[in-house]
Amino acid sequence: MIADDELALAIEGRPHCRPDGEHAAIYQPPGAAGHVKLRRIA
Repeated sequence: MIADDELALAIEGRPHCRPDGEHAAIYQPPGAAGHVKLRRIA
């Protein structure tokens, strides 16, 4: 579960995004060799 409300709202309903702990999310489309980690920087 993401504790950051803005990040949770930003990934809500977005395909291939999933929470990664309380302060980050992962974007990884099917078949992708890697992933992108999303988190707030400011």
